[in-house]
Amino acid sequence: MKKVMVWALGAMALGLIGCGEDAAGTDEKGVEEQAIDDLGKADSFFKPTEHGQVNFNLANQAALVDEALFHAWEFTLSEGAQVVLTTQTSGNLDTVMYLYRRDPGQSSWGRFHKKNDDHDGKLSSQIKLDGDAAEYRVVVKGHKKAMRGPFTLEAQCDGAGCPDPNAGGTCDAEVFADFPGSVAGACGAEVHAVFNQPISFQSGNTVPVSERCSLGPLGALGVEYYIAYWDGIFGFSDFVGDEEDPLMNVEVSSYGDKGTVVGVDIGADEDFVAFVFNAQDELVMLFHDEQSPTLEFFCDDAQTDKVDEDCAARTIYNMARRADQEKLSEGQTSGATAADDLDELMAFGVATFVTELGLGDNDAIDFQAARWEDRFDGDGARLTLGANGTTITYTMANDFGTAVILFVEEGAGVTYVCQSQE
Repeated sequence: MKKVMVWALGAMALGLIGCGEDAAGTDEKGVEEQAIDDLGKADSFFKPTEHGQVNFNLANQAALVDEALFHAWEFTLSEGAQVVLTTQTSGNLDTVMYLYRRDPGQSSWGRFHKKNDDHDGKLSSQIKLDGDAAEYRVVVKGHKKAMRGPFTLEAQCDGAGCPDPNAGGTCDAEVFADFPGSVAGACGAEVHAVFNQPISFQSGNTVPVSERCSLGPLGALGVEYYIAYWDGIFGFSDFVGDEEDPLMNVEVSSYGDKGTVVGVDIGADEDFVAFVFNAQDELVMLFHDEQSPTLEFFCDDAQTDKVDEDCAARTIYNMARRADQEKLSEGQTSGATAADDLDELMAFGVATFVTELGLGDNDAIDFQAARWEDRFDGDGARLTLGANGTTITYTMANDFGTAVILFVEEGAGVTYVCQSQE
């Protein structure tokens, strides 16, 4: 009998944007909005964000954001098994879960098989299934369409028909990858493409090296590159000591379809290494965060002469944000009024723009800004400025009180500049 249990992280301890809900189970809660049963069979489940196969070994994390209000996973039972699916939420995020079933070979899921809103009087959802051999699909949404915030889908399976917990794409548990060759193109543009948008999905898990394939292809590859990195210094086996199958802490952050950042450590002192992959899942940057950091690019045309280790750290840490953490604003400012109109970080961007274009202090400048704050290692901004027919976008970070321009976009060009405030 196979038995697989999720390693539960619970919902990410991050702030939520949601509507004011009363305690679960009260009449004041109101009816469910955008109930799938009311949308009709032709709506394809309201075009949910597809997460692929349910992971019965690790946490399945997602978030209700403007562009992703419905989330879907699938799994297959080869024969009978007992399955428990539970959402973990925080704050006032209220989830609703739907479960569908179809026989192998069928093309339609039909009407939902099971549904749950409030489990045990809480805002989370739970479905228990005594399933037979079939394909299954779970969809999670908010009770109210205005609800936003992260949640975790925990999955437990007990029985002979449970999926293989170590299935992991093309990963071969017996083969370890070494560092690849250079990627065609400029690393500055490749790295910018990854961090130019918010995180769409993030998961954090701890697994032994032998079970890295359960992390998915890029998570597993991050572990293998981590081993190769330490092998190149003084040997991974010497690094971990007597542990035959050491535990690896792995965080995978997906930036839409533009790229992924995989962070790996074993919980030792200054051992965290981040690997940045582009949209084609190719390694473009490595950053080892320690007292004397290591930075390496993997591109034919690096265009990163001005990028030092501190700048790479600000890119990896300060650019990481969710869409609901961005505070959007727009308006008009000038060199003379920027300090009053905007905060210090964005005012530095305006001052740089004024100098670049040779503007007068009182010349009008149009701005559009996305600002995110209160991150562990600082905060950042994306600031688009326009004047006299010229538009420039600055991607910026607050390096412990010092403003830094990381990227400059002008026309079709992107430059990794790492320009610090003097």
